[in-house]
Amino acid sequence: MERRLPASVLGLLTLTVLVAALVGFAVRTPAPPDETVNQRSSSAPSVAPATPAPSSGASSPAPSSPSAAAPVERVLLSVTTRTGATLRALAGDCESGGAVLERSLDGGQNWATVPTPLPGLLRVTALSATEAWLVGTDKDCNARFSRSTDGGRTWKTKTATTGAWHLLPLNATQLHAPRGNVDSPCAEGLETIDLAVTDDAAAAVLCQGGRVQVTRDSGATWTKEGVVAGASALAFADVSVGFAASPGGVSCNGTLVSQTLNRGATWRERGCVEGAVDGVALAFLSKNVGLLTTAQDTWRTTDAGRTWASL
Repeated sequence: MERRLPASVLGLLTLTVLVAALVGFAVRTPAPPDETVNQRSSSAPSVAPATPAPSSGASSPAPSSPSAAAPVERVLLSVTTRTGATLRALAGDCESGGAVLERSLDGGQNWATVPTPLPGLLRVTALSATEAWLVGTDKDCNARFSRSTDGGRTWKTKTATTGAWHLLPLNATQLHAPRGNVDSPCAEGLETIDLAVTDDAAAAVLCQGGRVQVTRDSGATWTKEGVVAGASALAFADVSVGFAASPGGVSCNGTLVSQTLNRGATWRERGCVEGAVDGVALAFLSKNVGLLTTAQDTWRTTDAGRTWASL
């Protein structure tokens, strides 16, 4: 039976959200677990990003210092290129749970909830109409890998996430690369907002404040790229073409989508998703076709983010 996310869960979302918008990729057989999660010093702030104005390009100022705000949930999204299979989720967390997972088989027009084996989710990946995998956390905040081959009715969970890029629980000083944990490239005290992956070696991180950091060597080194001020979601169609979502300003009553054609070095405003005023997630099937979703509504673009149609 199809249904949208519960209204009680939607109430937890704010205009800014920590996201993980990521297109599925092949994952190697997990090896022994690598579950160490370093937390930031208690003296460092643990806050959600403020809501600045959208970026106008690479000349944007450096990320501002975080300001106090209530914690927010990540919205996660994945769509596969082979079918219309799509997953989206409210991430929840390891301590209080609350993860909610939904599946669409028609490209995001209709959604049905499916059971999730983990109380908190860090990444969701749709592989086909029947296959999917999740990275999440158990009740002790250890990272876990779960896979389903029957449309999410049942899941097999392993105690390792080797082979997969994914974020770690909030306030962690690291993120997980295919070969293990690597230091977050975000400045001390700034959260890692989102992670966009193109392959085992190439990934991009969105830091609190809008700075984009890129790696081409599985997280061994990172390059500081441009800034999309206030951005809360990041997606790359390939190693060069990427998209970021940030709260709209005076001219956009919703979410502003910006595009990069040079690996995140410079960004230009591309289009407005009218009505997308809650936390959002992005996923792109190609350089032109992509989805943007809140916990309740979904939009589609076929012209690289210039125009968006509500589904």
